[in-house]
Amino acid sequence: MTYVPLHLHSDYSLLDGMAKVTDIAKKARELGMPAVALTDHGNLGGSIAFYKACKKEGVKPIIGCEVYMCDDRLDRTVKQNFHLVLLAKDAVGYQNLVRLVSKGHTEGFYHKPRIDWDILESHSEGLIVLSACLGGIIPKALAEHRYEDANEYATWFKSTFGDDFYLEVQNHGIEKEAEVAEQMAYLGDELGIKLVATGDSHYVNEGDAEAHELLLAMQTKGIKGSVGAYKFSGEGYHIQSYAEMAGRFKAEYLDATLEIAEKCNLELDMETNHYPVFPHDGDNKELLMKDVIRGAKKHYGERDKKFKGMAYERIKFELNIIDNMGFIDYFLVVADFIAYARRGGITIGAGRGSGAGSVIAYCTGITDICPLEHGLLFERFLNPDRVSPPDFDIDFCKERRGEVIDYVRNKYAGVSQIGTYGTLKIKSAIKDISRTLGFTVSFAESLCSLVSDDGNNFEEELESNPEFNSKFENCEQTREVVKYGKKLFGNKKNIGKHACGVIIADYDISTVVPTMLALDKETGEKHECTQLDAPECESLGLLKMDFLGLKTLTVCSDAINNIHDNGFDCPSFDDIPLDDGLAYELIRRGDTENVFQIESAGMRETCKSLKPLNLGHLSDILALYRPGPMDYIPTYIARKNGEEELVFSHPALEQITGATYGIMVYQEQIMQVVQRVAGLSLAQSDILRRAIGKKKAGLLAEQKVTFMEGARSNGCSGDVSEGIWEDILKFADYGFNKSHSIAYAVLTARTAYLKAHFPKEYLSACMSNEKDMVDIKPILSECKRNGIEVKPPCINRGGLKFTSDGQDVYYGLASIKGVGVKALQPILIEREDGGPFNDFKSFWTRCRPNKKCISALAKAGALDSFANRSSLLENIADIMKCANHIKAIEKNVAKWQDKYDIDPSDKNLGYLEKHKETLEHSQFEIPYCKPIAMKEKLKYEMESIGCYLSGHPLEDFRDVYDTDVVTEADNDEQVCILVNLTNVDISVSGKGNKYAIISMMSLEEEFTGMIFAKGLKNLESKLIVGENVIIQGRVNRDEGSDDAKVFINDIGEAK
Repeated sequence: MTYVPLHLHSDYSLLDGMAKVTDIAKKARELGMPAVALTDHGNLGGSIAFYKACKKEGVKPIIGCEVYMCDDRLDRTVKQNFHLVLLAKDAVGYQNLVRLVSKGHTEGFYHKPRIDWDILESHSEGLIVLSACLGGIIPKALAEHRYEDANEYATWFKSTFGDDFYLEVQNHGIEKEAEVAEQMAYLGDELGIKLVATGDSHYVNEGDAEAHELLLAMQTKGIKGSVGAYKFSGEGYHIQSYAEMAGRFKAEYLDATLEIAEKCNLELDMETNHYPVFPHDGDNKELLMKDVIRGAKKHYGERDKKFKGMAYERIKFELNIIDNMGFIDYFLVVADFIAYARRGGITIGAGRGSGAGSVIAYCTGITDICPLEHGLLFERFLNPDRVSPPDFDIDFCKERRGEVIDYVRNKYAGVSQIGTYGTLKIKSAIKDISRTLGFTVSFAESLCSLVSDDGNNFEEELESNPEFNSKFENCEQTREVVKYGKKLFGNKKNIGKHACGVIIADYDISTVVPTMLALDKETGEKHECTQLDAPECESLGLLKMDFLGLKTLTVCSDAINNIHDNGFDCPSFDDIPLDDGLAYELIRRGDTENVFQIESAGMRETCKSLKPLNLGHLSDILALYRPGPMDYIPTYIARKNGEEELVFSHPALEQITGATYGIMVYQEQIMQVVQRVAGLSLAQSDILRRAIGKKKAGLLAEQKVTFMEGARSNGCSGDVSEGIWEDILKFADYGFNKSHSIAYAVLTARTAYLKAHFPKEYLSACMSNEKDMVDIKPILSECKRNGIEVKPPCINRGGLKFTSDGQDVYYGLASIKGVGVKALQPILIEREDGGPFNDFKSFWTRCRPNKKCISALAKAGALDSFANRSSLLENIADIMKCANHIKAIEKNVAKWQDKYDIDPSDKNLGYLEKHKETLEHSQFEIPYCKPIAMKEKLKYEMESIGCYLSGHPLEDFRDVYDTDVVTEADNDEQVCILVNLTNVDISVSGKGNKYAIISMMSLEEEFTGMIFAKGLKNLESKLIVGENVIIQGRVNRDEGSDDAKVFINDIGEAK
């Protein structure tokens, strides 16, 4: 005997359900169930993963949802809703279920995603309906003794769904459930509706109940076991066996579950691809070929005959594979939206990932790198022996990426951004579980400090981490956290929007993929987004493309616009030369702060030692400067500089790795070595490379046999081929994708060019695209080191962003605290339309800023061209009094004109206007006040823009103290430094001890200091932001880092 669970919640019922879909499927198989349903609250996010898991276990999957119903889904005044369980019988039912759940999110969301009677009726075909738990409208009416209402609702469901409507009964030992079940039976007999038993399962095993109670407390931010903490009443919310259910329900109620399961026979198509079709009346293959030929003439028309022949042979080879694999339209779609972006002046990266290995991508404008010049392989991107879709990841200017997505959204039927689920990883689980158990924050932080960041679960951490294991053995609280952590690790916690993933399909995906609305944090707008994550979308044959927003491209765009505004000649972004002498000189001397990918201290040292001469060297640096291959950098440098002999064991190695000094830096080199030595095709070589990366002993042995036999057939001796195989194994762990590395090296070279030739505009753009003063200050320091003056913001010269006039840099107006972009935009528009503001009167009468705006602008120095800061700030009350009086007069004039239709020349109106003019003349002539002291001026600047621009608070001490420089000090060196304290943050460690982190600046630099608990007792009273003090302490620097801290042991007064 058996039954089928028809009301079951997975962890996709966020922080409510605890069962993982794979565990549900396994449990159903273990219990001998022929089928099992998934009915998460208001979403279908787990439906496809559940479907695949069940198919794998040989259990029929029934896809459903416990939806929220209301009378009018568009009514945003009534929060009340009720539950209803919907199950898909077939493909039509699944499509209707998807539409309903999607519309609940996109049209009916108000606290919950709601549908209503009308939309349910119009999408009723192919659905089975259960009346749900005590939260359903019929059980609720019966529980409240409103039998006639329950009868009316049941009659509507019966007339709409016929025999596919069932009255649902549950038994968790709750008195109300028993009362409702009794009346359900009576109602069913009266209306001819069958009853079905369900378990409302929220976890898999009975032993999970306690962990589930904690999960519910976590959801409501309560404390498990405390008075009023949310928990389920009764028992039996696990996946019950038939014996358990038979002890609670009549046999006929359980037989109904089998009847329903027999009706449900949904088969999803996971074989057909639904890639986008490019809209074009003619033959799309011919269209692509025309585009390719046009691009080939542009790129290769002037090249020599041999190179041109190579290019055309490669084009034929690639086109044949693209056509045979069915990706003609894919290339056309990508080329089209990139062409749209270029037409609109949107800055685009040269390429990203393996797509840069395609000559056709280069000829159609998808990428901006010639694969033939850099030895990039098409098979690394698209391999006929490895059936998988191509994957162009495109970098766009971050601020304008949305324009390209909108273009695609408007052009194709099935476009949606992709949902993504956050899960409870080990550290977040420790913190949430500890809080829910009532443990202290310091305990949670101390426990988190013991675990790794590499994604281990609790069992793996206990096994591999002796310190964590010791804590577990000796601390009851830790054992409690781990007990629950083992059960909750990996559970879904929240849903958001994928940072860059977009689905583009050949049909309206809303019939197959459930959607929701997700907030775009950059624009504040809501866009439709899938409830399925990327892998599940792809399993339905949908194509994911990544539209990435790259801040560096926005920096380049801003810089080039500023350069052109200043009247200087500068190539467009795509035309910036990649072999510019000044750019490479800058790189070789390590002046690469804010240059893409090579800005860190370690990278700067590497650039100085390696002395790159070309794009290939830059690419090598980017590929090698990673954990693992970094160990080969000294060897690379020594061989490049002729300090170490270079010996090759095989001619192929010299030809393939000669440019990288015998080191297999790239995955493409591994593929080429295998091809040349073992005689395999590049496609087969890529399969071998991937197999090696999986590190499975059996697979490695198999691949070694293939390689050694091929090498022997090619005349390579056993010792040599064995050595090459060992090298391949070694480098396969670290080999980088050359297509990606070259593409990013292009951006490195272009940013180096902009910094070398136009440092003021480039560094202005860098600052404009940082949101945090912590990130802006190092760029300000670099400006100072390079003799570039950064002036306070100016209402007549600056813009929202940092800008340069070719001589100086002006602080961005949008970075002033207390003045929002909304307040500034009308001011800048008025300045653009009417010209600069002559004086304060002109500024106020044309823009009407409020008191807060005037005060913030004045403190920052943005109004210095009108009057000194003290004159504005001391007279601001009178200014605003006058301003309000003028506004009142204007209001009265308008009111009288409108009410009495008075001619503008009427003497009464004339009197008011004259009075207004008198006020303007008398009050907007700002009385002179003595300029504020420099200390006060700098205080205002720190307050309003977060840094000092007009001077330095330590300037008066320059000739008084001779202090140390942290960046020049050795690690552990004792220093004595005159500093200004810019920020003080006092916190408590995981062990409950107080400590302080202090931001400070000397005359030479900015750095961080730390004071620990023992010293803080005596020094805390001296930590006053804005004060000048003398600190003594020990320098602490991480290896290979510019960032140095000072562990402070004493603070003295600066006199």
